[in-house]
Amino acid sequence: MDRGLNHDEHQFLAPGALLANDGLLPFRDYPIFHLPNLTFIYAALDRLTGRPILSAKLFSVCCSWVTGVLLVGTSYRFPPFGKPRYAFPAAALALGFLFFDPLFVYTSGKTWNHEFPTCLTIAATLLVAKNLGAASIRLSLLAGVLIGCAAGARLTFAPILIPLGLAHFAAETTTRRKILLGLGFGGGAFAGLLPSILLYLAAPEAFLFDNFQFPRLRLLDPTNDRIQKTMVWWRKLRYLGKEIAIPSWPLFTAFILLGIHPGIQAIRRRNKEGAAGALVLLTIPFVIAGCFAPSRYQQQHYFVLIPFLILSALLGVAAAPDNRMARLNRMVIPVLLIFSFGAYCMSQSHKSGTGFAWIPQIFQPDEWFPNSAHAKSAELRSLVGPGKVLTLAPTWATEAGMKIYPEFANGPFAWRAAHLLDEEKRKRLGIIAPANLEEFLAQDAPAAVLVGIEDERLEAPLREYALRHGYRKVKMSRKWELWVRPA
Repeated sequence: MDRGLNHDEHQFLAPGALLANDGLLPFRDYPIFHLPNLTFIYAALDRLTGRPILSAKLFSVCCSWVTGVLLVGTSYRFPPFGKPRYAFPAAALALGFLFFDPLFVYTSGKTWNHEFPTCLTIAATLLVAKNLGAASIRLSLLAGVLIGCAAGARLTFAPILIPLGLAHFAAETTTRRKILLGLGFGGGAFAGLLPSILLYLAAPEAFLFDNFQFPRLRLLDPTNDRIQKTMVWWRKLRYLGKEIAIPSWPLFTAFILLGIHPGIQAIRRRNKEGAAGALVLLTIPFVIAGCFAPSRYQQQHYFVLIPFLILSALLGVAAAPDNRMARLNRMVIPVLLIFSFGAYCMSQSHKSGTGFAWIPQIFQPDEWFPNSAHAKSAELRSLVGPGKVLTLAPTWATEAGMKIYPEFANGPFAWRAAHLLDEEKRKRLGIIAPANLEEFLAQDAPAAVLVGIEDERLEAPLREYALRHGYRKVKMSRKWELWVRPA
């Protein structure tokens, strides 16, 4: 609750507001560069609460907590060393590894599309693991729905469909039953992806461009050296080691020591006790493949990997092959958890001097960012008359219930790459470039122009438009520039 908005979050929050308030759909009515499931959820929360930022943050936090609950449940269903008395310590250790992990701390509580699909994917994986013995069509259908919904929120989760789907053919049942399980899983996945399928049918060109062509559009920009470098596979591999594995080294060490060997042994011996661990171990390469898929690497893209590593370590300890391994694990796990706690404190120290400065804020809801943001948005609304707000940070306007231009719902992303498209294609896709801003606003001038939030170079054409048309600058309590249309 103490974290402000990242500019990536506008592309998730603003579309939800457009759907809730105006009934506008992604792809058909405006560009959006992700699959749409989260848009429908945020729209429902907006209609229910009228507080888009707060409700979306709470939803994301709940998804992370459910992920933790699933890990706790795994500790009890698969107790370490096969002994129930170790279930509670294992659950506490799993939550420790999760909540102290720097990547988890960095990503959790944002309104990105990471926590929701991660939660669903962990649940789907556990259902498929259970179904290896149960061979239930109902469970396979539910697992398919969950992973389909996850992929429908973030496309990079789609590779995980492959190992979870194929795992049904390893179930302990007849060949006919295996086929039915696979069909049930596929049907569930289709249902989870149905919003994406329907929106593709409504606007096929925009859907394909937004999800498959736009992410690589900036590769065409000869002035952007950084994007050229991030596409190289070995740089992505180096980033995984340097920025993900090293800061989270206690968890990665736990995975290497506790998860890999039992999983491989279970695959070789095909023993029932280690089937769940084998499934998770075989799924992790597909998880990493999805993390590598985006054209640019970002830290939060690897968020899903953290609970999978914990799950693998938990299931590895549950399938500890002998007493010597069990004794080793009893010593290793607490030591790694202590180091994990230390890594968390170090990752937080540069922010506030301590890893726990946020605790007093829990009891001061007026200080929570969503509440202070709501107050700032109310100030914005009091200064602007009826009409739309032109801005590259649309969430601030939608939080106050104000109108925005749907073409700018994704924040700065389409705007900064629009010049790489020809004008005819921009018009078809609803993408506005600085060169045709004047023409775009000719018939629908904004009531206000809000700048001073995003990159100054990107906002310059908006500020210039306000100056050319005699907009009046209004002082605000933030470092914003608000330009109001003359009477």
